[in-house]
Amino acid sequence: MEERDDMVVTLDMPGTIAEFLQDLDMQDDEIEAYDGARFINRSRGYTLRVTATLAVHRAFLSRCWTFEGGDGIESSSTERSAYRAYAQRIERAEHDPSK
Repeated sequence: MEERDDMVVTLDMPGTIAEFLQDLDMQDDEIEAYDGARFINRSRGYTLRVTATLAVHRAFLSRCWTFEGGDGIESSSTERSAYRAYAQRIERAEHDPSK
C-alpha cells in the first residue's frame, strides 16, 4: 500500500474520533488536514470531512486504536462503531479511490 500513501482522498471522519484527536499532539501534516476539515452536522452528532493523504488518514486511525476494543481494553459501542466505520472508509479508498 506504500504506493498509495501519498494519494489524497476526502473521507468522513466520525465525530467521536474527531473529538478524541483534538486533544492529542499531532504531526504538522495531520494538524493541517484536521484544521482544514469541513464540519458536517448529522441528525446525531457530526462528522468531519477530511481531505488528506491515505497515510494521514491511517495515522488518525492508529491514534485512536483503543476504540477498537479487545484484549481487555474498554471501549464503548459508539467508539467501536466509529473506529470500524472510519477503518472501512480508509480501506475502500485504498482499494477504489474513485468512490
